[in-house]
Amino acid sequence: MKNNHTANMQPAHKVVNIVNGGSSPGTFAHELLAIEYAGWIAPKFRLMVNQTFLDYKTGRLAPIIPITDWLDNPAQLRKMLISYTEQVEKISSERE
Repeated sequence: MKNNHTANMQPAHKVVNIVNGGSSPGTFAHELLAIEYAGWIAPKFRLMVNQTFLDYKTGRLAPIIPITDWLDNPAQLRKMLISYTEQVEKISSERE
């Protein structure tokens, strides 16, 4: 039988990466694990995350401003996060 695993499904692929120190510390999870975690929060949220992920992967959704610009400008980052939150709340209320 032929093995048809994709790059994301390789047995040696690291699922969780913990980085201590440096310029980007944190705990990073595999993208599929992160999406699955959304389902534990709420089924409705899971669907929203799944659709957003699919839109991003297919190119229908892309950052307006490069991420490096957000990190260098806290005021711009705050503005973007508030705008995003308002958009999510609007979409949620429209779907109810």
